Amino acid sequence: MIHLNACFFLVDLLAAGTAIGHVGEWEAFIKYLKNSFDASRLGQVCTVAPACVDLEIKQTLTEQGVLKCQPLVAAVMKACIANDSSQQAMEIFDEFVVSKLSIAGEWQWAGGENPLHPLCRDLALQALGQSFEEGSSRRALDYYNQIAQEKYTISIDALVGVFEACVNDGQWPDAVDTLLSMIAKSPSDRWVVTTESLAIEVMEDSAAKSMDLLTRLGSCVEVTMRGCNSDGQFGVAMVCLRLFQIWMPADYLLPYQEAMSSKGHEHSENSLIEAIAPIICALNDADGVLSASMVALCGLGLNQEASNLFKLVEGILVYVDGKIEVDRLEQARDLVSYANEGAERFKPTKLHGGWEVSYRHIHRLTSACSILVHSKSCPSQEEMRLLSTAAAVAVRSCTVEKQADAGLVLLKWIEETLASHAASLRSHESALALPPTDALLSARMGAYLSIEDADAALELFQNEIKNSQGMTKWRLSTCEAITAFFRAGHASDAMDFFGKVVAENRSPDIFCRVAEGLVDEKDWDGVAKVYKSALSCGCLSEELSILAMKAAAAGRIDGRVRVFRNILGETAKFVGTQPLVWAVAKYWILKRAIGFPNICIVMWWNTSNPHLNEVELALKLSEQRKHSGLLAKTSALRTIVIAAAAFNEKMVPSEMQDQVQRIPGNREGWVELLNDILEQAKDTSLFTDPVFASNVAIALSRLERRDECVDFVTEALANGVNLQRRAVDEALKSASALGRETSVQDLKMLTMDTDR
Repeated sequence: MIHLNACFFLVDLLAAGTAIGHVGEWEAFIKYLKNSFDASRLGQVCTVAPACVDLEIKQTLTEQGVLKCQPLVAAVMKACIANDSSQQAMEIFDEFVVSKLSIAGEWQWAGGENPLHPLCRDLALQALGQSFEEGSSRRALDYYNQIAQEKYTISIDALVGVFEACVNDGQWPDAVDTLLSMIAKSPSDRWVVTTESLAIEVMEDSAAKSMDLLTRLGSCVEVTMRGCNSDGQFGVAMVCLRLFQIWMPADYLLPYQEAMSSKGHEHSENSLIEAIAPIICALNDADGVLSASMVALCGLGLNQEASNLFKLVEGILVYVDGKIEVDRLEQARDLVSYANEGAERFKPTKLHGGWEVSYRHIHRLTSACSILVHSKSCPSQEEMRLLSTAAAVAVRSCTVEKQADAGLVLLKWIEETLASHAASLRSHESALALPPTDALLSARMGAYLSIEDADAALELFQNEIKNSQGMTKWRLSTCEAITAFFRAGHASDAMDFFGKVVAENRSPDIFCRVAEGLVDEKDWDGVAKVYKSALSCGCLSEELSILAMKAAAAGRIDGRVRVFRNILGETAKFVGTQPLVWAVAKYWILKRAIGFPNICIVMWWNTSNPHLNEVELALKLSEQRKHSGLLAKTSALRTIVIAAAAFNEKMVPSEMQDQVQRIPGNREGWVELLNDILEQAKDTSLFTDPVFASNVAIALSRLERRDECVDFVTEALANGVNLQRRAVDEALKSASALGRETSVQDLKMLTMDTDR
């Protein structure tokens, strides 16, 4: 009986370590480890029953899991971790395990040379997850890879510790790679265990995985998404959530999808929030994943969708569970006001749909890959071609939304999924690789260029075309390669490459790419030569013409006016319109390219005040777009508001009145015009622009709309718009003149802590 009690003493060490940590006595436990006779006797681990325990009892304890890995060192580490003392836990680990100065003497785990006991290593990962010491992620990943190679299980807390270590080190790519390795495993495999089981075993010895275990893995997704969000990789965060959703068995999501349908929300891939709500609801850490999703959506400019997502998830959980605890979504609830405020301040202006369209491509592509894998059959060449085309569209869409890394992560998952599927079919991996199309190669290269990795883009291009016969089939990729040469600082190589490929790959795009690179190099003569070459071989484009005009404006050349007029005439002929009509259509782009003095030459504005001609043009273009039901050009609205801020009764000279008939001649007319412009600006993001908002405030003051000026400035400051000092001063003067002392105090308070 005494021997049996001794055995149970060993079994209870880890539980004792946890309890000691919770009551804050971990330091005393460390002293016990270093000085006690029992410590030297118990050693790093105790994996078998003492010899004095008879075989029948030993067999019973083994079957009950009692004798599985109960180390004293692990117990002390557990005490430190429970007390949030990860540094002390790692010091114990390094002193008694890594340094091989273990009090266990010459005993080694499983008779091998590696002194790291699986349970100690598991606890080390938990401690590394709590650590903010630089370099912790590399050590955590090493241990994680050891576990995978040795085919041991890992506790959920240790697995989360790997992700936390990567995020704490600012290494979101490592966190994403770890997530990809996690979802590459089958959900039915027993490779992860609950922390409470304290049984770190060889995987083949483990029992079946429970449903609760999979849903708890949502913490890994939450940490990964948080790390991506902190580095501005909002698209990658959303891709990670989607990939985890694809990995989870469909049965887990079914109750929440049914609840969503019952509430009147039909699940559709066209609705971003309806697509991701079920996976969030299915996870134990729904609050954390929902919060990370809301932050990502806000970062992508989808503030209203973030707020709507919270309402949808909350409604589904209430429907399924009957009620919801107040603190169940506490963290996400705090973000709702932030999302609503962002929805009011930042109006979406993208007509192409923004990230919602990108996510639709991602959703369809991942669904297709999932169907392919679960079909257990080898796809046809046509199916693979369609998959490659869809991948190119998805990657390019992510790049357009300035989320290029999201597209690259998506491609990596697709390639790994296809390779794994090929291996399961015992097929040659290359048979299931995405076909090397021009669209896919150029999309991938464009993504690398977007993240300023021109060398990677060039290496990818050179590896792909080295066995290619000719460049005709690589038109898009050739353009990306030229840009990559210039971005990598190899302008001469870019020109050499252009000279070799232009004969068989002649297109307006390739001439434009070369001109763009030469503009960046400030090689104005080179741009002119490329323009003339494109013109002679019928490869002119509007973009190239604008670059040529920019080069003419920047270079020191004689006859600049003649050059402008020639380019204007040649381009108009190419487009099939009149020179001045084309100049008007491209006015704002041309102005940015060649400057206001030169655009006046192009527009034939030989007047005493060409700025008034510009205001007249802005009014004309705004009227045309308004009548067509289109949003006004922000450049036009800015120009009109600037003119309103400079209002005076004699701003239009008598000799110009016939040329600028749309410009009001009195204060009342300007007030009416300004109100109309502000109404159009509501559908844009201009009100959050400090310069535009400041000009509006000044204009209201100049037009003697003092009440409106005070109210506008007060609201703008309250919304965080950093107005110019002059605009605030105008509002203060107006408030004082109106006797609105409360407004004066409010304005002073709002500007008190602002550095202007």
